[in-house]
Amino acid sequence: MKLRTFLFRIFVGVLMVFIGILSVSHNETFTRILIVVCGLVIVCNCASRLFSGSNYKALFDHSHGAKVLDAVDCILGIVIGIIAVIAPIAWADTIGTIVSYALAVFLFFSAFVAARMYFGLLALNVSSNNLLTEFLIDLLLGIILILSPQALGQTLLTVAGIVLITGGLVTLISTIAIKVREKQTKNSVEELN
Repeated sequence: MKLRTFLFRIFVGVLMVFIGILSVSHNETFTRILIVVCGLVIVCNCASRLFSGSNYKALFDHSHGAKVLDAVDCILGIVIGIIAVIAPIAWADTIGTIVSYALAVFLFFSAFVAARMYFGLLALNVSSNNLLTEFLIDLLLGIILILSPQALGQTLLTVAGIVLITGGLVTLISTIAIKVREKQTKNSVEELN
């Protein structure tokens, strides 16, 4: 394993454990981080879809409504994403709650658009599983942002935190084990020569 790959996997493992601990602790910081990360992902995704060539040209050629719906989704996403990134800087409980709910409503709208486009492409016999994945992720994040102050939301955050901690620890342990095994193999080969 190359040093860069090793360091990247260690970084990812530590980051997963850190975010998992924040999630389990139900810390207000985690909610802020979640909102900022969602905002950044939404801005990047929407800007990419809006300013690059569309992967859904077949659907857009067939349905002008889908093209307009996608453009509205992208423009709203960029605006709401920027607000989500900026809002935690000037954080107040009211602003944080409003941004959290606005982000959740946008994610539900985005899930609707992804589902509409998925079924539109399916009708044209064009497969696009990434739209189905986008639909599920948008729906799940929207539900978490709506329910996060409530008991179900806290439970979802706890489960997500435990999964992140476990995944991070497995990533760290497996990365270190691979590196140790590589070193042992290298030493064995050198001893044979």
